This record gives sequence, structure tokens and C-alpha cells, in this order.
Amino acid sequence: MPYHDLSVVDVFSAVVRQVTAFMVCIIGFYWDLTVFGFIYLIDKLNEVRNHL
Repeated sequence: MPYHDLSVVDVFSAVVRQVTAFMVCIIGFYWDLTVFGFIYLIDKLNEVRNHL
């Protein structure tokens, strides 16, 4: 019985670790996109200001 409980805990912790890694990857990806978009916007604004 203890072994069964241990395996369930192992599987659960492994799943939690996978989900956490997945979330970190997604958040990192979207963070990169947001930063890139922000820099791109500032660049465009500077271009427009230079044309005026």
C-alpha cells in the first residue's frame, strides 16, 4: 500500500512539474511577443514623429 501511495505522489508531482514548465514556456513566449511588440510600436512612433 505505501508503494502505491508513493507512485501516485510521484506521478502527481511529475504532472505538476510538467504543467509548471509548460506554463513557464507559454508565459515566456507571450512575454517575448509583448516586449517585441512594444519595441516595434515605439520604433513606429519614432518613425512617424520623424516624418512630421
